[in-house]
Amino acid sequence: MALMMPLACALWVVLSAPPASTTPPPPPATPPAAPPAKAPDEQELADNPEYASWARFKPGTQIGSTTVRGVERTVFARGSSKLLEITPEQVVVELTITTFVDGKEEASPPRQVTIPARVPKARVGPPKFDTSGQEEFTVGDRPIKATWYRSEVKNPRGEVVLIRQRWESDDVPGRIVKTLTQTMGARAVISETQLTMLKPAP
Repeated sequence: MALMMPLACALWVVLSAPPASTTPPPPPATPPAAPPAKAPDEQELADNPEYASWARFKPGTQIGSTTVRGVERTVFARGSSKLLEITPEQVVVELTITTFVDGKEEASPPRQVTIPARVPKARVGPPKFDTSGQEEFTVGDRPIKATWYRSEVKNPRGEVVLIRQRWESDDVPGRIVKTLTQTMGARAVISETQLTMLKPAP
């Protein structure tokens, strides 16, 4: 019976159709041109968490960080960021980096970085990760509660060859408290950047 109903409906359509006409049918109408395809998330914008984080502080607020590299965690660079300006569209931060290579110290000229209030939606959200958790830091005399995200890359034998981890908190400008990249094996390399200073605006 289940097969009979579709067949009956099809037969009814054929019998009720008007007789064929000898006049050739008009050519089909040209369909309207489809709008050009948009790139993924081209126009889809979302609030930028990094902007929101900086905008919670007053101009003049500064943060500092230290980057270490190698198994012995030798200091490679020190950076500082100072909040210069806040508008509804963006914040402007002055960035200065000093590197230490082969015993030589080199300070880059300060440069201004613009952080927009809205960014493509695809850029918003937590990073891809395998595990996550909570950890508390002390920056200066301030306790900072951070959420960490950890991801691992494995080789075909199932051995971990690369670890990436980052700690984020809304309590610090820019949200990044610490980042860690570590390659495993005989030629292990570690690169770690951690927030070391948070100075409120005067």
